[in-house]
Amino acid sequence: MYKGQKVKFIISNKQIEKLGDYFHNNLDKVFKNKVDEYLTAYIRIHWKKIVGSAFSQHSYVVDIVNKTLLLCAWPDTWATEIKAFESDIVKKINNFAGKRLVKTIDFTYYDLKKRKKIPKILDNNNSPKRNPKLNLLTDTETENIDNSLSKVKDQDLKNLLKKYGTIAKQMQNYRRDNLIRCKICGKFKGSEICNECKLVGENELKNKVIKLLSDLPYLGFADAEKEIPNLSPDFFNKVRFEMIQRQAKKVRLKDGVTLEAKCLTMLYKSIPPEFLSDDKVMETLKTLRYDLAESGIFTKKDFKNKSRGELQ
Repeated sequence: MYKGQKVKFIISNKQIEKLGDYFHNNLDKVFKNKVDEYLTAYIRIHWKKIVGSAFSQHSYVVDIVNKTLLLCAWPDTWATEIKAFESDIVKKINNFAGKRLVKTIDFTYYDLKKRKKIPKILDNNNSPKRNPKLNLLTDTETENIDNSLSKVKDQDLKNLLKKYGTIAKQMQNYRRDNLIRCKICGKFKGSEICNECKLVGENELKNKVIKLLSDLPYLGFADAEKEIPNLSPDFFNKVRFEMIQRQAKKVRLKDGVTLEAKCLTMLYKSIPPEFLSDDKVMETLKTLRYDLAESGIFTKKDFKNKSRGELQ
């Protein structure tokens, strides 16, 4: 090797992976007391990979405090969607981080431009207020707080607990006077039926539709409406379409006319079993061939042999 000669080092992907594993497994040595801060940034950077593009486009990882993941979600309805999958998301985060980093998920308001948390509370008009006006407590309420702290001997700790107890009581009074109580769960929310209760009701309605179509896959909305009250056409078609996609993943094109294929056809075309034919089953398989478990290639020869119940 001559003096001044440039040396080129080639590193394989396996070597890079080993280096990354070493780095991730020795976080305590690298970051010392700031491991959780690193993992928070790590989750934030790989958020899309963890939860998928749909959730990542409508949420942002703000912080992790006391094993609670703080998210900012927009619009507010996405907070309910994410909360419904809380257990799955928490499990994915912990697996991704390699430790039990998160236990629960909570939501906060966050200014993405200024990178700053913004506390917001909804009033009667459902408009956000950054700094709600909190009324002073009554003498009775203040006395109750003092009595609850009578056994605390440390004066500094007592003053701190009284401060936070006062704020908590003021916020409780504010929610009582300015927010609407949900008719179902009784919590103070921004509407008569909160998003959580709406989601529970939708899940119950969805289960009823799934059970009905599992027993009678050929039923249309007109017949289903008689069995299930408060059912809308849009909701029925949405659940039906999801069932078609799930059923299609159980059907293989090369198996031809099978029981699963017939159920899929009745569900897709709303055809009673007495009007079902092999031609209609194969026509459905051709239409849904990209959604099947093994789509294969549909040829003219296959379609000519559709009445035999198997593909040549």
